[in-house]
Amino acid sequence: MMPESDMSEEGGKQPQYREKTSFYQERVAADRMRAAFLNTRAITGFASLSEFINAAIEEKVAGLEQAHNDGCPWSPLGAGEIPQGKPAGLQSRRTVATAGKEALRARRRLALRDLVEGILPEIESRQSAGGGEVRAFYREDGQEALIETYGAREGVPVFRRYDAETSFGEVWIHTSSGYGWDEGDGLPGGEISAGPGRRPEADGQAAGTPAADLRGTVERARKDLERQSSQRQIEIEVFYSSDGAQALVESYHYGTEISDFIHYAYDPAAGQIAARNSSGHSWKDWQTAPFDA
Repeated sequence: MMPESDMSEEGGKQPQYREKTSFYQERVAADRMRAAFLNTRAITGFASLSEFINAAIEEKVAGLEQAHNDGCPWSPLGAGEIPQGKPAGLQSRRTVATAGKEALRARRRLALRDLVEGILPEIESRQSAGGGEVRAFYREDGQEALIETYGAREGVPVFRRYDAETSFGEVWIHTSSGYGWDEGDGLPGGEISAGPGRRPEADGQAAGTPAADLRGTVERARKDLERQSSQRQIEIEVFYSSDGAQALVESYHYGTEISDFIHYAYDPAAGQIAARNSSGHSWKDWQTAPFDA
């Protein structure tokens, strides 16, 4: 915007240029400023709100110069020489809210892990001999966990879901039971499971250390499932074991409220990733428990 110029009635004086200056205010402060100007203009004689603001700024600047620079002006700064942006007070509202949400999610991740790890010994003690290994898996963002146990039918996994994404200081708990793990052909993960992994050495020769990429395999499986189910109401979620050596990919069907699972496990001895699936898991026994997060 072009600056405005004011000539005094005395022709010998140089023109005084006025530049438009933008700044941000809290709404309450802006309303208060306008009210003060309007209710005192007959006493102060300010002809406009701009004149009123200028006088207030001049008074504040002169006070700062007197207090911190021996009453002398600092070297002037032109427009654009100060970093642009809203005042910290206004910027911080969203920042503080976002930080608060992230802090809550972090507390919930820790609390959920403590909850799951705390109950695993009890669950393991109740597991029948030879019934199967009790395993815990955590969703990638840490807000949900699955504990895999085995029910009355031999080899049939039972999943307990612990959901920390609540608003009432509780964790939602669901259990499911489906079919046993399928070790046969036709696994969705079979075609994309990594074969024996071998990493190249500096000279280009193959080293004997397995380097199968579990996360890469799981991510490819997720993308394949998302493409296959793009026209259906299906949600894909990924869970990892604490040591990162195993993963569960869950396909939840909203229409039937049934989940299918693919289990991936990295075998370091063989340097391979094995995949198997279990389908038909219907969720039931919904309950809540206090959740200190």
